[in-house]
Amino acid sequence: AINYSPTINFKYTFSKQTTLKINYRGRTAQPGMTDLYRKKDISDPLNIRLANPELKPSFNNNISATFNTYFTETSRSLNANLSYNNTMNSTTRIVTYDENTGGQTTQPTNVNGNWRINGSLTFSTPLSNKKFTVNTHTNTNYGNSVGFTVLNKESDAVKSNTTNLFLSERLKGSYRSDLIDFELSAEVRYRKSEHSIKKEHRRETFDYTFGTEANLNLPWDIKISSNINCRLKRGYGGKNDTNRTLWNAQISKSFLKKKKATVRFHLYDILGENESSERSVSENSITVRESSTSNVYFMAYIAYRFNTFGQKRKRQSVQN
Repeated sequence: AINYSPTINFKYTFSKQTTLKINYRGRTAQPGMTDLYRKKDISDPLNIRLANPELKPSFNNNISATFNTYFTETSRSLNANLSYNNTMNSTTRIVTYDENTGGQTTQPTNVNGNWRINGSLTFSTPLSNKKFTVNTHTNTNYGNSVGFTVLNKESDAVKSNTTNLFLSERLKGSYRSDLIDFELSAEVRYRKSEHSIKKEHRRETFDYTFGTEANLNLPWDIKISSNINCRLKRGYGGKNDTNRTLWNAQISKSFLKKKKATVRFHLYDILGENESSERSVSENSITVRESSTSNVYFMAYIAYRFNTFGQKRKRQSVQN
């Protein structure tokens, strides 16, 4: 089998502050040996696995473009990214269910039609006095995956498509001074998944996050910081539609010569409401991953900063 991975990189510099990059990469992937030549596996009568010696190598195409620009006079910056990915002859699995025994038979096969598009846009600008900064980040992801859906051994496998759409928008404003750093942020995330055959797999969810963070610089090299994030989940159904607040706080003090040592005390999840969940939809299933760590915990540690590189340069200067 021959593997090849063509790569093309292009960069155009409009000015010192503005550039455009375009990259392409292709990649071959050979099917696994067990998928090609495995004997019929009946060790588990409820999960029979077959091989497919007719499997073809898959080939992945990825093309991406990045545009960056910076406005020196206003200190504004803009970053845009766009990418497209598709795979020819992807390997997927035909799953045939037996309604009488409850078992299934699985066999790999090649399909076309798996692709994904990603795009993002980030813009940042200071306000008139430059102590205030506003930035926004927009992100989108849309993709299609191909599989096969069957109900029983008497029916033929039917090709099915699962589409996933993701959109997000984050807005953040910050203030910086010698005494205090302060930040406000808001983000909304939208996900939509649809299955061409199993309409019950359709899902549409919203995630909202509102947060604030503050860092206070006090005399005697003492710093206090705290952040609070409120998370609202909608469209997950029942008890999964939640409102959670995550609050962390920290105090630190630097000491010794040149403030090389720092002691920190950090308190995590003060309200005990931390949790996370992730939902994904494939051709034949819906997977929900949830985790909850509703325990307040405390950490204390000391950090010391070594500067051996600077000492080495100093010794070299003395020798010269």
